[in-house]
Amino acid sequence: MFSFQDTVAAKLSISLLRHTDIIPADKAFYEAGTAAKEVGWENMAFIFLNRFLDLTDAIEEGSLYALDHSDFQYTDIPYEVPLPAKQHVAEEQREEIRDWVLTMSMDQRLEQVLPRDERDTYEASLVAVSTGVRSLPCLITGEERAEGLGAETKLRVAGRVALEQKPVLERALSAFDHPADELVLEAQNYISEVSA
Repeated sequence: MFSFQDTVAAKLSISLLRHTDIIPADKAFYEAGTAAKEVGWENMAFIFLNRFLDLTDAIEEGSLYALDHSDFQYTDIPYEVPLPAKQHVAEEQREEIRDWVLTMSMDQRLEQVLPRDERDTYEASLVAVSTGVRSLPCLITGEERAEGLGAETKLRVAGRVALEQKPVLERALSAFDHPADELVLEAQNYISEVSA
């Protein structure tokens, strides 16, 4: 079984993919792919790590021209990103990922498709592809949270309303039950206040 913290870390890493226009894309896809792999989301891990390898090849070639975007057409992950000037992941780790992706590509059970929700959009996307409706991100995971997708609590943060699933919020608060330092205690108090 995977820990709650590992699952939240994976969701956060995946949510950061929508910002690869401002953070190094190779590092972001590596982090999202390895985090997804660690929690057993093999389909997503395969897609993200395959994209990571495509980006590392593009960095070597000095061009993003050959990138295939078909895996990301139902997402809000940007197609056009700046080409990183250098590799952000060591050669040894890149080779480990290359071996894993090659091994997984032989697996007949693997589906090279990102999971979609009732919007016919990748489940972590904030923007519905068919309507263009933008949802606010989850305060904790960064994922899409729209009304009608389960039990939610409205959280007021900096004058904006964010929607959050109650189980995620409750588990996050319980993770802070034994705060290690003053900063964690302040974060716990703030989250408790805005969720009341």
